[in-house]
Amino acid sequence: MRILLSWGWSPKKTTYIFENLMKEWEGYDHEITSINYREELGINWPYSASELDTLYSNKDSRLFSFYNKIEQLLKTHDVLLVYAGNIYHPLFLLSLKNVYTVYVGDDDPDSSAFLSEPYAYAFNHSFTCAVFYDETTRMLDKYQEWGARRSNWRPAGICKGFYDETLTEDKIDHQNRDVDLIFIGSARRRVKRLAAIKNAFPQMHLYGRGWGVYALKGLLPNSDRRPMITQGLWRTKDLPQNQYVPLFQRSKIGINIHYTHGPLNGRLYDIPANGVMQICDCLNGLGDVFDIDKEVIGYRSINEAIELIDYYLEHEEERIKIAKAGFKRVMNDYNQGSVFHKMKNQIICGMKKDGFTYYKDGTRIP
Repeated sequence: MRILLSWGWSPKKTTYIFENLMKEWEGYDHEITSINYREELGINWPYSASELDTLYSNKDSRLFSFYNKIEQLLKTHDVLLVYAGNIYHPLFLLSLKNVYTVYVGDDDPDSSAFLSEPYAYAFNHSFTCAVFYDETTRMLDKYQEWGARRSNWRPAGICKGFYDETLTEDKIDHQNRDVDLIFIGSARRRVKRLAAIKNAFPQMHLYGRGWGVYALKGLLPNSDRRPMITQGLWRTKDLPQNQYVPLFQRSKIGINIHYTHGPLNGRLYDIPANGVMQICDCLNGLGDVFDIDKEVIGYRSINEAIELIDYYLEHEEERIKIAKAGFKRVMNDYNQGSVFHKMKNQIICGMKKDGFTYYKDGTRIP
């Protein structure tokens, strides 16, 4: 199988991530060619379906030149795998012949309205990294509603560079962790909830874009303005990659708060991958990913989260037991090799159902 992987995150952010993904996806009897449409078309190319429709209708020269390049590449590729953004008009996708088109909704449900919903019907196969669309509706049910021909859940999983590859269950038992509680992520739509937790646990460490602004304005309780800066308990910008893992390695409990439904964010996997016990929201879908109360602790309200944090800070043995179980689960089931291998098998199954018999190199599809 030859796969053309198309993605559209900003080059600075994704070069590092996709280099690691490509390494982990190797060795499963396939070849991958990667292309970033933002590098080809420009960093500011549109996300919205209406903008793309206008460009397509007007036969925009840059867009159609890019489409022509994709068509040429697909002459020797069996699968077009669209990951992290979409620039493919439905009519273009539906015009492709002898190609199995696959979409990965890695930012559902937050970006579903402009990345997934307008295009899902045009792909042969859709994958979503989220479990729930809202409090009661499963993400796969929404894909069916949008006209997707077939769809599967695909966990985001862990990526090399976001955890210590030398960590073992035995090491988790003996690590000296001096940070009681940590949250790494932006302030987006979470300020009040995390401020309440910060009020209950002044020693909590907050890192990510936006938190410095709230601290300086006095909007985070128990945050002395200037002293907090010198103590390094928060950062106003994204945490440098080389500080991400060391901070988690020092932490006892990682709190996870989504700003939408899911659960799907990277923290969901990064926290246990670093041997940290996770306390997570999105309880209605959390059990689809982890064994609740054994591999992760779930909560429905901030008050409940505060009670749970307090309990597990006092009960070290129970905390470490859950941290180790969560670590084992992500290492076994949610490493990128396992995630990609399962997705590839689902793609093969879909191809056969759609009548594909041979790859373009003449090899029979197993």
